[in-house]
Amino acid sequence: MRFSEAFGITKGRGDDWFDPHLSVDTRLFVDPLLIFLTQKPGWTDAHDELISHFVHCYKLVAQATGPHSTSAKAAHRLLTFPEPGEFCLGFTASGTRGSGTGSQFAGRMADGIAVALAAGLDNPEHIEEIGILNVGIGADRISDAVCNVLKRRLIAYTQILMWNGSFGDSTVISPQQLIGLAEQYLTPGTIMLGHLNHPTILSLFGQIQSIINDRNLQPVTLDEMFGTSRATG
Repeated sequence: MRFSEAFGITKGRGDDWFDPHLSVDTRLFVDPLLIFLTQKPGWTDAHDELISHFVHCYKLVAQATGPHSTSAKAAHRLLTFPEPGEFCLGFTASGTRGSGTGSQFAGRMADGIAVALAAGLDNPEHIEEIGILNVGIGADRISDAVCNVLKRRLIAYTQILMWNGSFGDSTVISPQQLIGLAEQYLTPGTIMLGHLNHPTILSLFGQIQSIINDRNLQPVTLDEMFGTSRATG
């Protein structure tokens, strides 16, 4: 079953988001270079966030006085990237639970960073400059690392695709019910769905606007949020 089927989402011809199979990994990987090159709103600084994570690890490795020091343990923890199964990407024999980068590979990454530091590279600007590309660290595990570091952004993007609030006007409801739903769902970050299938809402626009004003909310369309155009794509 695909993501769209599980959540009842109709994917239009102009939609370019990935619709994964939920029961098995798709052999695709997140390319950090494409993140560096993207101009999509909400993602232009994602590469900087990714590099900042590893620069912080560089500092911890540099400060480490031994493998059991506080800095070494912190770096090891930040370099451990379990495969995020919810993304359904990568190599696995079955299902969506691959190995990711566990303790062994975190150690290899830390060793690679130590080698880079010894060579004078202490402020990498691109993913290929980071000393994590060690034995066994290929496309799948790099993708796992990227998805872990940028998970917050990926979750936010997914939430945009899925409405999570509704006026409930796909069927006939009372004004009291509709305003109750408005008060429940009109909160920051909500994707609000309205149908206008029935006339109930027509006399309630003023009350809805008051709720929006009282909560200091700023309604935007998806096009405004992403800087896109339904007319031109």
